[in-house]
Amino acid sequence: MIRQINPEDLFKDSKSALQEVLQKNNMKLPEYKLIKTEGDQHDQIFEVGCIITAMNLITNGKGRI
Repeated sequence: MIRQINPEDLFKDSKSALQEVLQKNNMKLPEYKLIKTEGDQHDQIFEVGCIITAMNLITNGKGRI
């Protein structure tokens, strides 16, 4: 099981940090699924799901690009 993420790696973007932790622990990389897009085309908010099968984990989040 993953114990913690190294604080020195916090400067990386979240997606890269997650993928590196999973790779170090010989786990399959996460799958990302677009759930929903909201707002005007120039100011959209995206809801994306993240599935980590090795940990039986499904989560989602919203954000802008």
